[in-house]
Amino acid sequence: MRASWVRLHSPASGAPDPLAAAVVAQDLELVRRVRLGDEAAFEQIFRTYYVRLVSFARTGIDSQDLAEETVQEVFLHIWMRRESWVVERSLAAYMFRAVRNRISNARRSLKLETCYNADIARETDGGPDVPCDGRLREAEIEAALAKAVALLSERARQVFLLSRRQHLTYAEIAEVLGIGVKTVEMHMARALSQLRLALSEWRQP
Repeated sequence: MRASWVRLHSPASGAPDPLAAAVVAQDLELVRRVRLGDEAAFEQIFRTYYVRLVSFARTGIDSQDLAEETVQEVFLHIWMRRESWVVERSLAAYMFRAVRNRISNARRSLKLETCYNADIARETDGGPDVPCDGRLREAEIEAALAKAVALLSERARQVFLLSRRQHLTYAEIAEVLGIGVKTVEMHMARALSQLRLALSEWRQP
């Protein structure tokens, strides 16, 4: 059985996604309700983003407890200042940017070291009942991928993980990182190129 292989292809460009637009509209409605003190709306945002934000925080904090605390502080800050909370475009981009900024502040004040734990097994296409040798090969591929991701430049690594692990669009990644969409595309292209090169020995003929 052929071992699974990581997807290292850029997403196809096209017309705006109506579903994505609907999600943004729904999120902004939740923001409006939170500003009015709607606890149910706040809880819905919390349930939607908490796990993803903690996972993202772990890419910059080598502690599960501290990552969770960081995300919780973001949510607490939002609720305490809910009446003046403004999200102009993507709520997802806003939340990830807020966590990223809090981590950056923590690094400056506490001198936390960055530790990117590139556990991106989801990047592989899992298959049913893979034989032992197949599972071993997949584990080796995943380990090689994690090592290759860790060797990317910091910005390329951020772009790659936000895209592949957190499923943000290029526009959302640009907003999170404070860079242009074209710059995101450039970093993604470089990341994919480096990963293909690093993992070339694992590719199927």
